[in-house]
Amino acid sequence: MTGGELLIVFLGLVAVAIVGFVVGRATSSGSGQSHKLEQELKEAKEAHDSYKQEVNTHFEKTAELFKDMTGAYRSLYNHMAESSGKLGVGPSDPLLEADPARQEQTRLDYGTADAETDETAPAPERPADYAPEETPEEKKGQQAQEGQAGTRDDKR
Repeated sequence: MTGGELLIVFLGLVAVAIVGFVVGRATSSGSGQSHKLEQELKEAKEAHDSYKQEVNTHFEKTAELFKDMTGAYRSLYNHMAESSGKLGVGPSDPLLEADPARQEQTRLDYGTADAETDETAPAPERPADYAPEETPEEKKGQQAQEGQAGTRDDKR
């Protein structure tokens, strides 16, 4: 092959490559698809950032409201403590301490016997709505009665 023939073959290959590139770009939907996906990703990130900011704002407001509520509760408690001391009828000691931070931990005595103090202390009373635990035999008997009642209802 001569130099002129090689030049023609080379220019033909370049022309085919250029035509193939242009046709490939025109017919491919990948670039449009990737641009669309990038846009959706950007929108999703913005929505997520907005949501995170909204959650932070919510928790900041909640903390502020709890702080205000705590102060209001403290004021109410102090008011009730002062009033119980002035207006309360009954024990000579006020029922509420004026400052809840200084309240002493009091031990509740439910009348349980203590070998070191008093062995004759009365046993605590059960609440009015107390239901004793059933033994396994009682539970089986109750289940059997319920089963018989269920078969009587089925026969009707």
